[in-house]
Amino acid sequence: SKPVKAGPYCALCELVMTQLDQMLQQNSTVQEIESALEQVCNFLPATMRQECDDFVKQYTPTLVQLLLQVSPDKACSYLGLCTSNKVSKPVKAGPYCALCELVMTQLDKMLQQNSTVPEIEAALVQVCNFLPATVRQECDDFVLQYTPTLVQLLLQVSPDKACSYLGLCTSNKVSKPVKAGPYCALCELVMTQLDKMLQQNSTVQEIESALEQVCNFLPATVRQECDDFVKQYTPTLVQLLLQVSPDKACSYLGLCTSNKVSKPVKAGPYCALCELVMTQLDKMLQQNSTVQEIESALEQVCNFLPAT
Repeated sequence: SKPVKAGPYCALCELVMTQLDQMLQQNSTVQEIESALEQVCNFLPATMRQECDDFVKQYTPTLVQLLLQVSPDKACSYLGLCTSNKVSKPVKAGPYCALCELVMTQLDKMLQQNSTVPEIEAALVQVCNFLPATVRQECDDFVLQYTPTLVQLLLQVSPDKACSYLGLCTSNKVSKPVKAGPYCALCELVMTQLDKMLQQNSTVQEIESALEQVCNFLPATVRQECDDFVKQYTPTLVQLLLQVSPDKACSYLGLCTSNKVSKPVKAGPYCALCELVMTQLDKMLQQNSTVQEIESALEQVCNFLPAT
């Protein structure tokens, strides 16, 4: 769609819709929607009033019709301003979601609820100093690029929501695949093993050492895929595991997401099917089963389920 102005249209749209959601009742009339659209920008920070006015002026005819059909929280997606494949100007080749989340986690510690513009600006100036030196330059570039947007955004939403509003962390974020296959499952296997190998507050050296060894503890059948995964993600994982526990890393990398697409088994309730299979396997396997025992159980498990 025609942009209002160069910038994060998704974030602006979401801010406007969040405010409209508070102003409108369910099943609002055309007149009520038009009246709310005329007033909505008055409730946003003065620094973004003009941008909001331009947005509302451009989209009012569409929004009036749209808000008769859908709730404000869905409008930005319908307008095509917030989409799963929305392209953000990259800070630098790399996992922008992970970087953004690291910055926001630190900002969350530095800011009080209802912080003022000067407090947010001061925190943004300092935040990169609290991150590892190896990501300092990337952090500085990120903050420089997003400060004007973040100052306004953090007046409205908490830091933990900011990366989604910026479109850097989305449910359908596309990661460069390691190899065709279930990257989430592979990542989870690697992280489960790393969790056993690493202590809390591990050093860079300890994390690097664990990453070099981790694939040796996985089944030989996934060794090559594991090696490829570790080789690709080591620089990111080293920094990430300094900040978050291994069980959160796959989500931060965008490999395990709520809308992750798996190859379907067959049209139907895959979750229900999976749960049935796992419930039966749970009865068939002992704790610490061997690869052979698991393979044998998988060969037999379907015989214990209903013929349908």
